Amino acid sequence: MAIILTACSDRENKAVITISSDVDHPMAVIGLNERDFPEILQAYSKENLEVLDVESGELVLYQWLEDELLLAIELKGGKSRTLSITRSNTKPGNPEERTFARFVPERTDDFAWENDKVAFRTFGPDAKKRVIEGRSGGTLSSGIDVWHKKVKYPIIDKWYHKELQTKGTYHEDDGEGADYYHVGTSRGVGGTGFWDKDTLYASENFIRYEQIAEGPVRTVFKLYYEPYQVGDRLVSETKTISLDLGSHLSRYEVEAVCENTGTLPYLTAGITLHENKGTTIVNQSNGIYAVWEPMEGTHLGTAILTPQEVENYLKHISTHRDQSQLLANIKTEQNKVTFYAGFAWDQAGEITDIEMWETYLNDFAKRLRNQPKVTLTQKP
Repeated sequence: MAIILTACSDRENKAVITISSDVDHPMAVIGLNERDFPEILQAYSKENLEVLDVESGELVLYQWLEDELLLAIELKGGKSRTLSITRSNTKPGNPEERTFARFVPERTDDFAWENDKVAFRTFGPDAKKRVIEGRSGGTLSSGIDVWHKKVKYPIIDKWYHKELQTKGTYHEDDGEGADYYHVGTSRGVGGTGFWDKDTLYASENFIRYEQIAEGPVRTVFKLYYEPYQVGDRLVSETKTISLDLGSHLSRYEVEAVCENTGTLPYLTAGITLHENKGTTIVNQSNGIYAVWEPMEGTHLGTAILTPQEVENYLKHISTHRDQSQLLANIKTEQNKVTFYAGFAWDQAGEITDIEMWETYLNDFAKRLRNQPKVTLTQKP
């Protein structure tokens, strides 16, 4: 009651928006940018805000990301929600369920990111150098590793501390999950490269990173890679990776160019098949390339999902470790490809079998095609 009365007393300075959707969005991240909502951004840019659901009086989670205001809300298909936005004198707290990312120099130079559902990491130049010099702790790979988490709060800092500062290890499940996944030189879950004839060529470890945003609603960062040779082509990649609250899939926007010609016909994204004991799921009309596989007495679903046209895909089976992979050759658009990649672990209790994993991915593709609509009904 107090929250609602406070909002009503400041009516002249309040913006009201209505958000509707044709399909269910268990967690929609709505971006209000200055191009579409100049009144809101000019009135509130970088301010502490109070965002309320008008009907329930509940606070709505928000985050400023450069010149965009991000709102995280649940939407039911065919229904709308009305939100009020006003200034607040109180800085928002750090919620337990949030996104998180950071560079991890204490374990060579990983870069790790997570939300309330999933966690990932990939490997930097020191990890590569250790392999070349024959020292322990190295990883020579641009593949994407995953951590099997089954709690909603962040675990990255806790698990690195457990591995590096205690007698425990993140390879054992103490109740929060564990690192059961082997990435090696494979693409892991969403690593990229270029398939040429009968060989997959790929970059090595990232050479530098740029952290753009880290907050309760969305994490965004960039990874830069040295060019790699594919026949007479020299391929260069820069990845902008983001992860939203509530999503099992990270978003990848990869700028991929051939430094000889300036263009590439496609970029290859892949997921490892490990020992080829999993079941493959392919739905080309929805851009889904996925696997459900056994792992350490549990099951893991992994996937690539792309809204862009795919030239072709292949299930490459090899006797060499880390080389059996499901690969999709995604056509470039203005030297870029966009796709989503991630996973679901049955022990997390939300997606527990292959049918549920396939349903989640099809629903995700449907949500991409049916974005929520936002209407400004009262200017601030």
